[in-house]
Amino acid sequence: MFLYSPGVTASRRTKWSCSLELLLSPRDSDTSSSERDSSSNDLAASTAALATARDRRQQEIRDAADKAAADRIAADQRAAEQLAAEQRAADERAAEQRAAAEQRAADERAAELAAAEQVAQEETTDQAVAEPVVEQPVAEEPETNTSVAVAGSGDSVDTTQPMQAQAVQQQAAPAPVNPDPVAVSSLRRTKYVAPRYPRAAQRRELSGWVDVLFTVDIDGSVTDIDIRDSNPGETFVSAAINAVEHWEFEPVIENGVAIQKRAAVRMMFAIE
Repeated sequence: MFLYSPGVTASRRTKWSCSLELLLSPRDSDTSSSERDSSSNDLAASTAALATARDRRQQEIRDAADKAAADRIAADQRAAEQLAAEQRAADERAAEQRAAAEQRAADERAAELAAAEQVAQEETTDQAVAEPVVEQPVAEEPETNTSVAVAGSGDSVDTTQPMQAQAVQQQAAPAPVNPDPVAVSSLRRTKYVAPRYPRAAQRRELSGWVDVLFTVDIDGSVTDIDIRDSNPGETFVSAAINAVEHWEFEPVIENGVAIQKRAAVRMMFAIE
């Protein structure tokens, strides 16, 4: 603070004034420089903070992208593993189903075989007679003189010696058997034995048929029995053979000679 004194000249006051300005001027300059330095430091700090925040944000974005990619890869891997597991399970189920189907088929074949064997075994000791439906030829009583039947005469007994010699000659030299079978209804049957219904088939209520081929020999007996076909399987074959082999016929005569004749019959088996 400058005191005004009347004795001080204007010139001296001017000098004091300049000196005061000189004294005050460096302090003001230092203050401005400090303020500028402070502003620069604040700007640098702000810039550094922004850069740090930007870097941190970019790192967070990169981390999030990496995590999303890893999650996608893990999800794809889990989906592939699940698909492979489902495929394995489907393959195992298919294999189990095939094995079960094969086992069922094998069991059914074994059961059918066992049933057929049981029927065959029971047929030998079967005593229960269930009258089958067969072809309906009527069994006639044979003629009392068989030599006349062999000779082919349907007349009464002829006791003359030439007829007996002719019969013996025909029996000794029969004609060849006719290869074409004829229906059994075209022959004259003298003895008929009905087949016995197999007990096992009767118990199971089975029905069926058997095509039988046989030869009527020169004496009227049945030989060379063959089975052409049968259904179901061989269930009724033994019963048919056992019956047919006991049948008897009048000898078949052609051109005055007794011949062997091949015949066929279908025997039907049904429970009434």
